[in-house]
Amino acid sequence: MYSQLFAHIGWHRYSTGCAVALALAYLTLLLLANGLLTIELNVNVSANAPAETVSRRWLDTALVTRNLLSSLTQTQATWAFWPLQLLLLAFAALLCITRHVTALLLSGAVTLAVLVLYQGFGEPSLLRFGLFSVAVLFLTSSVVQLVGALRERHQLADAFEQFVPPEVARQVADDPGTLENAESVRELTVLFCDVRGFTGIAEQLTPSQLTGLLNRYFDVVTRVVIRHRGTIDKYMGDAVMAFWGAPVSSRDHASLAVLAARDIQLEMDGLARDFQLAQLPPIKVGIGLSTGESFVGHLGSSHRKAYTVIGDSVNVAQRLEKATREFHVDVIVSEATVEQDRATAFRELGTLRLKGRERALRVYQPIGRRDQLSNAMREELSQHEQAMALLRTRQWLAARPLITQLAETSAETELYNGYLAQITEALRPDPDSLHGS
Repeated sequence: MYSQLFAHIGWHRYSTGCAVALALAYLTLLLLANGLLTIELNVNVSANAPAETVSRRWLDTALVTRNLLSSLTQTQATWAFWPLQLLLLAFAALLCITRHVTALLLSGAVTLAVLVLYQGFGEPSLLRFGLFSVAVLFLTSSVVQLVGALRERHQLADAFEQFVPPEVARQVADDPGTLENAESVRELTVLFCDVRGFTGIAEQLTPSQLTGLLNRYFDVVTRVVIRHRGTIDKYMGDAVMAFWGAPVSSRDHASLAVLAARDIQLEMDGLARDFQLAQLPPIKVGIGLSTGESFVGHLGSSHRKAYTVIGDSVNVAQRLEKATREFHVDVIVSEATVEQDRATAFRELGTLRLKGRERALRVYQPIGRRDQLSNAMREELSQHEQAMALLRTRQWLAARPLITQLAETSAETELYNGYLAQITEALRPDPDSLHGS
């Protein structure tokens, strides 16, 4: 759909080029006509030249050309001068601004016809006045279209700023080719954000209340994404999809996406308090992040297209968002995202098997900037790494006391209670083995 927004800008460039080309062609024809008049007059004056060197047809052409151009430059005026000039100006204006080839040819033909017929009235300096009129119209048309293009760019930037950072919106508006050339396969980080228990929330509210709640939620998420130089892809029910790394490439797209995810959770805490004061049900969101190669560009039908992202990372991000309920955490990121973001400290959550994938995906929870972690958090993450190493090697009895301690001291109590439940399940004896089978 963004291609349609650039149509006016592209037409401005095309029409300006046509205007310049037509003006140059008109001026060239005028100069050629004057040059031809000089040659023909020289031939006519040379009466004593050998007859065989000058054909009668050439001399007739010289006389006709001299008479025509003389009549075009006469100084006598008649009542038809201004009406015909207005008609000429009207068709010249149509020639400048029309976008249709048929209208271009028609207006050009009528303009030429007026010029030819007009010479019969003996009007003063029609040729010069016509050249001046068309040149002024070309200039005026170019200025008008330039103003329109600037206004279109301003409107495009305003519309784009609802989905991308202001600097990206300005860059795309200044150079529409940035968006057209952005169609490619590149490494991106995709974010999925979804409201937990939305069906139950919707049942408690009227349609107008639900609309107001969603708009405030979307506003908060969008503001955070744009603040961290991300692009809103789409709103899907109560979910938001965003991505980093396009339309303008970014080397730190993973780090920016992780920062945005953590800030969204902080903003949600404040929004939940506001909803509580307004007697609205509080909301909590889960966020999934995935980094990988994806196609980004225009996708859709001939009737409607959207600038969007498709690829495996999109599916993974959506699945990771759903996994936040299983691990009882707010944000889950893929291993590829962790590898790209060295400035953030992460807590390993374990592995997750996705449908259609042979290898399990290792997933993580972002904790905070490494250089801002407290000593207590550093110690907690160290114990967590020891416990996860024991769980990976199925040393259930050795891992249980570490995880029990973390469940008592960490803020992620539900996460560690889940690990303890898994250990209990793993240590439960097989009923078949108890009966000697």
